[in-house]
Amino acid sequence: MKRKEIDPIKAEKKKKRKKINLIIDIVFIICFLLYTFGPVATAKMKIENFDNYAKDVNTIVVPEATITALGEATHGNVEFQEMKLAVFQQLVEQGYQAFALEANYGDCAVVNDWIQGGEGTLEEMTQMLSFRIYHTEQMGELLSWMREYNSQVSDDKKLRFYGFDLQGMKEEAAHILSYCRANNITEIEEYATQLEKIDMPMEAFSEEQIKELTTLVDSVRTILENHSDEKSSEYRRVIHDTEVLYDAIDMNKDDSLYSNKRDEYMAKNVSWIVEEEKNFGNTHVFISAHNGHVAKEQLNYKVMGEYLEESYGENYFVIGTDYFKTECNMPKLDGERTAHQFTSSDPLAAQVKGMEADMVYLDFDIVPETEKELYNTIHSKMYMGSLSEAYSPIMKILAYTNRIYKVPSEFYDAMILVYEATPIEIQVSD
Repeated sequence: MKRKEIDPIKAEKKKKRKKINLIIDIVFIICFLLYTFGPVATAKMKIENFDNYAKDVNTIVVPEATITALGEATHGNVEFQEMKLAVFQQLVEQGYQAFALEANYGDCAVVNDWIQGGEGTLEEMTQMLSFRIYHTEQMGELLSWMREYNSQVSDDKKLRFYGFDLQGMKEEAAHILSYCRANNITEIEEYATQLEKIDMPMEAFSEEQIKELTTLVDSVRTILENHSDEKSSEYRRVIHDTEVLYDAIDMNKDDSLYSNKRDEYMAKNVSWIVEEEKNFGNTHVFISAHNGHVAKEQLNYKVMGEYLEESYGENYFVIGTDYFKTECNMPKLDGERTAHQFTSSDPLAAQVKGMEADMVYLDFDIVPETEKELYNTIHSKMYMGSLSEAYSPIMKILAYTNRIYKVPSEFYDAMILVYEATPIEIQVSD
């Protein structure tokens, strides 16, 4: 069999194509490495006089504001959960009495009853919060501290605990039933079975479900208004139960609008909490949620922080948070939680390495323009960490899936920074 002759011209072209493809591959790899690891190396550079403005978290004094918001770069790190208590303790010294969490309103109302001295155990209260990220030792410390504090002060000094999220409906419906039965509002029994069956859907409500649920809440609301007692905090709470049910129904009409609606209604709930606190003579509220909810602007849709800034202006003060390194407890698609390591490339968080305090507070307003390096960092785009409650292996490859590239001062008024964050441990109920 005659061997096929090789065309030298074609062979040379093929050889050149291989060289070009190799060069392209090398350039791509270099660009990818620079994109992924270049910011990490740059972020480690020392920022002059950073230490002069970064304060220990335990010495925080916030400006006068109606709402002070604390963000968290992740839900799965010990440090960001510990901050809630550390910051709230400082704010209580400044006159704050209300703590509101990114958790379901109805769940937190039950926990608040316990904080006021009600029955139950600490474990039952942490497990009552339907988000597993709060089934932790750190959340237990926050709740037990609030209960202990309340046991030592007069009624007018007591602390209150709220939730402003609306990813549950059961506790709101259960409270409506218990309130009516405790106050001998017998008309509610006609709707008791329906209220006991209410639950959040796994997917969007159908038109038939929306009509049925809205009619139910309309009927319940009418019954409650016929027995109005606006001087009672329990009555105001039960009326708000119905508002949360209305909003949850609307939020679950269309899956594509779920996130938008959720942030809109979380902002609405925070505003209700502000007004409710006025009934107790309190003019300040402390709230805590993911950075992505409290920030004054976001990437893809209007978030809670944007709504609140529109309503409260300078009376909405936002403290963002970030890490330089993290080992974060995150759930995979199947729900199993595991720890994963990431680097933010945040030059501000990188400065915390070697400092005496593990976490430091940086108020952007106290940094003058004369501190050019630090001032320009705060007021220029930089990488910051941002991890949600979902892990995918692609996050290890594509940096933009675990970082944002924004101007810190446009997002927040201040930041709390951690060099290395450690994973939370979820407590499993017996």
